[in-house]
Amino acid sequence: MNTIHAAAGSDEVQLVKNEQLEVSGQAESYTVEFPYGKAVWNRPTAVVVAQNGQSFSYPIVDVTRIFQLAIWVIAAAAVLIIWRSGQKEK
Repeated sequence: MNTIHAAAGSDEVQLVKNEQLEVSGQAESYTVEFPYGKAVWNRPTAVVVAQNGQSFSYPIVDVTRIFQLAIWVIAAAAVLIIWRSGQKEK
């Protein structure tokens, strides 16, 4: 079959566990399967700490993703400005 399949999911992995403390990590994964291979992208989303019956979730801020979005916005704005300035000269 020459089809492409895409899937998204989340997973939790236990990192540390003892009598009083349990630390686990959460992540999102994106998978794209091609007829000739597979591409997988994982990104961490949170660290969960459970202690004495209470659970706390600490989100992981993906600074790289924020910078990538900022670069795309700046690039789109620059293209729009250049395009608009080219129209005014004609």
